[in-house]
Amino acid sequence: MASGEVPAHSGLAPATEARPPAELRRGVVGFGGVLFQSITFMAPAIATAFSIPIGMAFGGGATVLAVILALIASLFVASSIGQLAKHMPSAGSFYTYVSNGIHPGLGFLVGWAFELALLVGGAFLATQIGIIVSGTLNSEFGTPASLWWVWMVLGTVLVFTLGYLGIRASTRAGVLLGAFEILVILALAITLIAKAGSHNTLSVLSTQFANNPKYRGSPGSTPPRSSASWHSSASKRPPRSPKKRATRAATCGSPFCSAA
Repeated sequence: MASGEVPAHSGLAPATEARPPAELRRGVVGFGGVLFQSITFMAPAIATAFSIPIGMAFGGGATVLAVILALIASLFVASSIGQLAKHMPSAGSFYTYVSNGIHPGLGFLVGWAFELALLVGGAFLATQIGIIVSGTLNSEFGTPASLWWVWMVLGTVLVFTLGYLGIRASTRAGVLLGAFEILVILALAITLIAKAGSHNTLSVLSTQFANNPKYRGSPGSTPPRSSASWHSSASKRPPRSPKKRATRAATCGSPFCSAA
């Protein structure tokens, strides 16, 4: 090698820049997104179609009072979850809360139990989409009711596509569909109240119209799922979290839509 020449290879590998750790994007979902995510997860339309009729079998005319009492209980749950999310902002939600508050082993079980419940719920909702859509099309247009599985698959593909496109696309879709759902329920509620006319009375806010003669206390109802927005806590906007306000707002609004 001639004097002054620079060797082509020094034998040392070039230093690589340390990559920042991968993490979920922050500030993507604001108050509106968390609010409608909570509302759509609680599924007021499904509650009106399935849960409320079951409660009416016991509550009868006192179902409105039962829903209001359930709302009070739900507000306690919503307030607790809001405080936990404020002090432990994590996408782990119940896994994080139980792990830090009780024991990591219980947090592991709670996290997987909640995830399995979501999988079962997703399959149930996909099946309901197929049955309801095929039944409606069969009664209105005479299409074969046996094609329910086609609508189930299409609904599943649509949900998967929105999730694949990212949190922004899925949140916007949730806001639009949630607003439409609320408008439909409110329109139905206003129609029923208007049709009742002079039969509308505040006496339904007592237990005298309960249908179950063996039950001596106040009628009950299943509280709405006020923990719906758990999975959006990782993308909240620091330092002020919209989750606490959105969870309470969604919890307050959903029971009244169902009760009406």
